[in-house]
Amino acid sequence: MMQQVNAPLDGFWDRLDEEIRRQNKSKLEIARKCRFNRKTLYRPKQNNRYIRVVYLARLCVELKVSADYLLFGEERRSV
Repeated sequence: MMQQVNAPLDGFWDRLDEEIRRQNKSKLEIARKCRFNRKTLYRPKQNNRYIRVVYLARLCVELKVSADYLLFGEERRSV
């Protein structure tokens, strides 16, 4: 049985939450601007959920952060 490896993405949701708070924005506001359901940003860690690539791209543009930063915690570079 294969074991799923999440290690590289472990901090994704934490970095996303931190960036949203840092910019004084709400998850509802971000979800509306990125054109997806706000539930996408709530309780993902409990449900072991991943985000769709198109949503990730929209988040990066809206928050002006790189996908590398959100996904892997690498240095921030604006898009």
